[in-house]
Amino acid sequence: MPRRTVIRGALLLPNDGRQALRRTDLLIEDGRIAAVGGVEPEGATIVEVKGIVVPGLIDAYRHLDLALTERGFAPDPGPRARTLVEEPAFVEGLGEEGRRQSSQVALGAALPAGVLAVGDPSGAALLDPGLALSAAVRVVSALDLSRAHHAEAELDRLSALAGQEPDGDRFQVALWAGDAERTALPRLTEAASLARRRHLPLYVRLGTRPDDRQGLARLERAGALGPELVLLHGTGRSMDDPRRVRALADAGVRLVLAPAFELLSGAPLPPIERLITQGIVCALGTHSAATRLRFELAEEARLLYRILKAKVEHPASLALEAATRGGGLAVGTKSGTLEVGQRADFLLFDLDAAPGEDHEVIARRILFHTPSRMVRAWVDGQVVWDRGRVLPFTTASATTLEQVRRQAVAKVVAAHQTGGARLHRWLDRLEVALAGSNSGWHRGQLPLSAEDPRGE
Repeated sequence: MPRRTVIRGALLLPNDGRQALRRTDLLIEDGRIAAVGGVEPEGATIVEVKGIVVPGLIDAYRHLDLALTERGFAPDPGPRARTLVEEPAFVEGLGEEGRRQSSQVALGAALPAGVLAVGDPSGAALLDPGLALSAAVRVVSALDLSRAHHAEAELDRLSALAGQEPDGDRFQVALWAGDAERTALPRLTEAASLARRRHLPLYVRLGTRPDDRQGLARLERAGALGPELVLLHGTGRSMDDPRRVRALADAGVRLVLAPAFELLSGAPLPPIERLITQGIVCALGTHSAATRLRFELAEEARLLYRILKAKVEHPASLALEAATRGGGLAVGTKSGTLEVGQRADFLLFDLDAAPGEDHEVIARRILFHTPSRMVRAWVDGQVVWDRGRVLPFTTASATTLEQVRRQAVAKVVAAHQTGGARLHRWLDRLEVALAGSNSGWHRGQLPLSAEDPRGE
């Protein structure tokens, strides 16, 4: 007999792209949404609630191995220095056990913030797939194809390992193929083919330097355009070609935005409002703890709302969709909306709405009261968070974590002194100068705006 639960009494905000509101029953069977309205409650456990139910947030781009970074991590945040010197040195300084502890910190911060699924392009969660189960959230962690010599065999091993867990679908595997502009074309082609055969998300970084503008052309030549492709950043001039952007939309490619990280790193945001109107599915990610917003996806959604405000209709609804439905489509968790067949991952808020109140008004209310008015969270139809009470999840002591962080930072400081690091910093400045002031690239800005980040 399947486990049946009826959630009754709440206003549902499905976030399915239709901007619909319904005060009706939600039927859960074996961890999935079985019906929305027209529910036959016979044999089901009835759970009476009051408030608004929305899909759980999905952080589609959270580097689990960068959870111990801080705002001073990137003193000279040029893209070359950051991606070729700072981040690799930090991860090397962590070591394997440090990466595991970093993953615990990043996953432990998810549930109290309303994040019920995390996409990890770093692959740090692959060190211990059981972390997803103990953290009570979904994790999609990427296998680095540049380091996996026998990718098919490694995927089989990871799938078998995940299948041994009591809730094995909490942990899923994706693929990481590096930069669209710098990964060898044969490797991009092979990665795209593997992702298509195995039905796995394929993470690719796009437009991370001022002179990057050929990434989409290379991905097109590699045959990588398809619903498996998950583009990260898309900054600078990488989205300048309208024809190729149209091809992305037609192919069902997803784009993950990280607005606070772009402010830190000096990259101009992609033309988000134009991409949304052209049908590009946009998701949201937090990238690392080095930004002012750290791993607060709700803050990222509020920042996206402010970016879209006065540029598009329904900015709050679109920002909330990016943090839910867009993330589910990007990382393939089959969650992010309240639709039949989706995973029963959702949140209850101690908020209400007047009869006939507009979807945009309610979406904005949810945006600016996450997680402060969050009452309960369900994953697979099971309560995992209830008024601040969470499932037990152990992390290392603060002293241990600080020691690990200091070791990693010391590695970064040492790396800064090398000739290679100085060369990369010089090239960063040169590329920004060559791109010109009208390109939008800058030296990085930590402040978000004069507006209170939590104010409406």
